[in-house]
Amino acid sequence: MEQRELKEYLIPKTMEEALEILKDTQKKIGILAGATDLYVGDNHGVDAYLDITKLGLSYIEKREENIVVGAGTTFDELIRSALIKEEAVCLWEAAKNLADKTIRNVATIGGNICTAVPSGDSLTPLLALDAKFVLKSAEEERVVAAKDFFLGVRKTARKEQEILKEIVFPIRKQNENSTFMKQGRNSEDIAMLNVAVCMVLGAEDVIQQIRIANGAVAPTPVRAVHLEKALQGKKLDEALIANNIEKLEQDISPITNVRGTAQYRMDVSKVFTKRALMQTYQKIKER
Repeated sequence: MEQRELKEYLIPKTMEEALEILKDTQKKIGILAGATDLYVGDNHGVDAYLDITKLGLSYIEKREENIVVGAGTTFDELIRSALIKEEAVCLWEAAKNLADKTIRNVATIGGNICTAVPSGDSLTPLLALDAKFVLKSAEEERVVAAKDFFLGVRKTARKEQEILKEIVFPIRKQNENSTFMKQGRNSEDIAMLNVAVCMVLGAEDVIQQIRIANGAVAPTPVRAVHLEKALQGKKLDEALIANNIEKLEQDISPITNVRGTAQYRMDVSKVFTKRALMQTYQKIKER
């Protein structure tokens, strides 16, 4: 791949200015917010960087039946948000488990999403929360579901002339809760694997709705749709989970690398998914 010298560092003051830059230029432009992944990413061929930290994309608010998070919101802001802690428990737990405080102070949720590394800590919670991503260009604003956004390792549905503006997901139902769990070599390491569960219970502990997302065990974060289908409409207990946990193998395809073997990831994914399911159940019962 051709490597070119970086020529410009652009800091627009408004969204409109940023989108016009992306629309009009023929240059290869990288978009930066927290820039915590800059030196570990593939920056070959980038002519300029577009710094979007001045665009007012840091906010967390309730709009009608949804929670809306600006793409420039840092993980530290997510942790300090009472709204996220109450309405999106798995995302709040993921934010607490991301790297260390120095990284959380500057790393943004939008950057974590658009980097699209399968181990990204916010990706599985957003899949479990049934989130949607609002993408804006100079011509239009469109919405892409989280389940359709991740196309491969560092590949997404975002077009080059688009900026991720905000993340939207429904407020929590009365008998709903969620959990995030992560396994790494230490508390600050990139995830060897992670899992997020979002569950709604009905009468007699019957599962009305269930979403299970697993990360770092496939080229993209994935929904465990076969396991979800097996649990949907059933009364939740440990026996039900134990009898169906093998269905997880139909949806994940872990690999062996320096962080762990494929078999280890498969085995621990099952253990963590079991734990996350039961922990979510307990949260609902104790609420």
